[in-house]
Amino acid sequence: SDLLAWSPDGRRIAAGGIGHLPAEDCGLVTIWNATSGSRLQYLAGNVGIVRALAWQPGGNRLVAGENYKGRMQVWDADKGQLLHTIQAHGHYLSSLAWAPDGRQLASASADQRIRIWDTDSWKPIRTIDPAHNGVVTALAWSKNGERLVSSGNDGLVKIWNPNTGTPVNVLRGHQSAVNACCWWKGSEHVLSSSNDGTLKVWDSETDGAGRTIPATVACAWSPDSRQIALGTHSGSAAGSTVKVLDAATWQTLSVLPGATNSDPWALAWSPDNRRLAAGFDGGLLQVWDLATRKA
Repeated sequence: SDLLAWSPDGRRIAAGGIGHLPAEDCGLVTIWNATSGSRLQYLAGNVGIVRALAWQPGGNRLVAGENYKGRMQVWDADKGQLLHTIQAHGHYLSSLAWAPDGRQLASASADQRIRIWDTDSWKPIRTIDPAHNGVVTALAWSKNGERLVSSGNDGLVKIWNPNTGTPVNVLRGHQSAVNACCWWKGSEHVLSSSNDGTLKVWDSETDGAGRTIPATVACAWSPDSRQIALGTHSGSAAGSTVKVLDAATWQTLSVLPGATNSDPWALAWSPDNRRLAAGFDGGLLQVWDLATRKA
């Protein structure tokens, strides 16, 4: 999920509205001190509930996508200043992803489209229409910026050439909507998570899934591709659990107990791979130090 975003320096976490804030707090983004847990500021955009967030690589701009009319807002996160409000899509924004060099941003929507934006002019460079048959649920750039992966409610994972908007590969195998996708090890492999209850690891150049494991409600690769965090269903009064696995062996490295019995709706790694943030229903944001396994 794109509902949590770490600042590039790892000092702050931005949280969007779905599952985090009451409905009347429309357009609100909360920025927290990642170490102390204190709230630093509210960004009030006066649009629909924020569904997607993306922090500029190495920069101070934070982009928020709304859950209503498809508007996108660009903030100076240091000053708390709204820079632009853009009518980006015809339906709600589901995912946002900055290119690694920070010069372009990709947006995905329930209008079935992917748009790629010039982040100086905030004009669209390219529109992929339709990208999926239904909601485009997630987006991610490869580390070299030469490929874009997307997932959709149509059960497909697609790899695109962002320079041309043409599909390079279509990965078929999920039996239901795919709700998350990301790259692993640069541009060699793709991870996808589906409502069919599975998590698949794909070779990005072929259409075969190299590994399938039981999925959970949220997942996130560490920035160094060495670990994967999985959020599990709570299922009991004991509360939900977040597991950290070794990506090479798929063995469990840590079990991080949640402080609530609700499911985690978002997981996000700090840029230095040392901390993990989880957002839960009811507005709880929990951050663990993975060395001590303490929140």
